[in-house]
Amino acid sequence: MYCITWILQAHVRNLDFEGALKKSLELYFVIEPHLDPHPFPQDGMDTLSVLVSLIDSANDLKGAPIDVDGFPEPVQKMLNNIRSHLRTALAAKTVFCFGERSAIAEYEMDVLMDSIDELEVTIEARGTVYRHRKNPAWVAKVNELLEWAGLPPMTEKELNFAMALD
Repeated sequence: MYCITWILQAHVRNLDFEGALKKSLELYFVIEPHLDPHPFPQDGMDTLSVLVSLIDSANDLKGAPIDVDGFPEPVQKMLNNIRSHLRTALAAKTVFCFGERSAIAEYEMDVLMDSIDELEVTIEARGTVYRHRKNPAWVAKVNELLEWAGLPPMTEKELNFAMALD
């Protein structure tokens, strides 16, 4: 990918997980949707993958051998509120980039199916992921997290554009 991944890796190597999360949110929601020329789909998927990994590991940071406190409780709650939407977007983009039968797409779809009870999406047939339900509360939840990260609020249309849903 491009140098953005290096920035995120530097935050993680320095155990600055909050910095990595804030930078990932900024890159994914604010910067990458407006890059011109637009990056290859796989490049945009890399930032989303890092963002999902940070969210997935947030609960595992407490008590880790590296003695990291993890994210504050309010941030944990915000992350849990948007996790399923981002996980769904990652699965859909993986299928788009690598094909339904690729090993990575099958893995992402398996992870998605394992967490299906948390999702606010409809899934029909393996590999076909449909758009999130229209959910005004979701916009408020994402904006709450963006505010924590020091980023401006976004409209539903802007969020859908950032997640390539429109």
